Amino acid sequence: MRVAYTAVASLFALCAEARAEWIVSLYTGSSWSRHSDLRVVQPPSNSDATFGDVHWDARPFEDAPYYGLRVAYFANSSPRFGGTFDYTHYKMYAQTQRVTAVRGLWNGGPVNEAASLATRVQTLEISHGVNLASLNAEYRWPEVGRWSAHIGGGVVGYWPHAEGTINALSVGADYHLAGGGAQVFAGGEYRLARHLGLLIQGKAEAGKLDIDLAPQTRLVTHTHTLHALTGISLHFSPQ
Repeated sequence: MRVAYTAVASLFALCAEARAEWIVSLYTGSSWSRHSDLRVVQPPSNSDATFGDVHWDARPFEDAPYYGLRVAYFANSSPRFGGTFDYTHYKMYAQTQRVTAVRGLWNGGPVNEAASLATRVQTLEISHGVNLASLNAEYRWPEVGRWSAHIGGGVVGYWPHAEGTINALSVGADYHLAGGGAQVFAGGEYRLARHLGLLIQGKAEAGKLDIDLAPQTRLVTHTHTLHALTGISLHFSPQ
């Protein structure tokens, strides 16, 4: 608790010195990832195949749930334009029971057929988070009553934690940078009090995931994901 008080006091001091407004938001929500092709490379088994139109589940309310943190900065000299750091923990679970088209090489032999994904990829879960981190530019309109609106966009990086069973082999990976992309967002805030607001936002992001797992397995896919989120915003300013 003492550390938390120190952090808050330091933030207020920084705002006063920088003559700026900082907004710290904690949020939850849900995501919807569009189906995408999945390439699996496994050199020990001489496998390199692409599975078409793999579908993904989000499971936003299962442990660990969907959550995020965003920190926005608006200088007093330009209060409409700001910068934002955004971190989002969301998940992707492959629907392995679905039939997919698979082409390439598997266990040393050519393959070109439609089959259940589970035939070769028994489970695949990015269940400890895709873990999107982004730096954004943001514009906000003046408040109308208690409401304000904002839009923005920026670049993203992915730090996923994936695991599963592929070709009957248990594979996994710790958190590491595994690709990048971009996002856009729009939303609003209802001011509950001087330093407290209710955040509502939607965003869309697209990027490439290139994940190395142990032992000697590589996954490549593209993510096109929509997000709907809501949370609480804390405003820190020298006013």
